[in-house]
Formats: sequence, structure tokens, C-alpha cells
Amino acid sequence: MEDSRLVKHQQTQRRKKRRFLVGALILFIILGSGINVVFADEGVKGMLAGWFDQKKTDAISEIEEALADEQMKQTKRLKEELKIELQGTSEQLQEFTAEEKEQRVKALQDYADELLITLEESEKEEVQAMLESIFLEAKKEMEQVSKGQGK
Repeated sequence: MEDSRLVKHQQTQRRKKRRFLVGALILFIILGSGINVVFADEGVKGMLAGWFDQKKTDAISEIEEALADEQMKQTKRLKEELKIELQGTSEQLQEFTAEEKEQRVKALQDYADELLITLEESEKEEVQAMLESIFLEAKKEMEQVSKGQGK
């Protein structure tokens, strides 16, 4: 009898050990799958954060590149417009200088002619020489100014 009890007791112990091992195995499987879900969730969050960061960096790079290209285009356009404007202004300044020179020379000649008419004959020659000298000096100075403006 005791042998049968001993065998029964051993069988019961084996069953308990098996149950314990099966329970432990199931517990480890459940815990392992839970950890996988947690790590998978963290992995997805990390992947999404990395993807968004990469897209943000790409977008910023594209915007900076587009702005740099547009800045170059607009700078080139402004330089061309400024060059055209300066050429036109230079031509206008030359025309203005020539017209002013003509007007001043004419006014000086007219003034000299008036003075000559009002002076007596003896003084005319002396004044005419003096006026001619003044006229030539004024004309010379205006030409120098004109040449200086043309540069």
C-alpha cells in the first residue's frame, strides 16, 4: 500500500511540477508578448518622430533653396534695371549739360553785345577785348565742367 501511495504521491508531485511549469511558461509567454507590444509601440513612435523630423528638415531645405534661387533672380533683375536707369540718367545729364552750356554762352554773348552798344566808340575796343577775355575764360571753365560731368 505504501508503494501505491508513494507512486500516487510522486505522480501528484509530477503533475504539480508540470502545472507549475506550464503556468510559468504561459506567464512568460504573456509577459513576453506584452513587452513586444510595448516595444513595438515605442518603435512606431520613434519611427514616426524620425520620419516627421526628416520631412521637416527636407521642407526647410527646399524652402531655403527656393528663397536663395529667387533672391539671385531678383538681384540680377535689379542690377539690370539699375544699369538701364543709370544709362538713361547719364544721357539726360549730358543733354542737360550741353543745353545749359549753350544757354550760358548765348547769355554771355548777348550781355557783351549790349555793353558794346552802350559804350562809346573809343571805349568799345577796350571793353570788347576785356569781354572777349571774360567770354573765353567762362567758355573754358564751362567746357572743363562739361568734361568733368561726362566721366
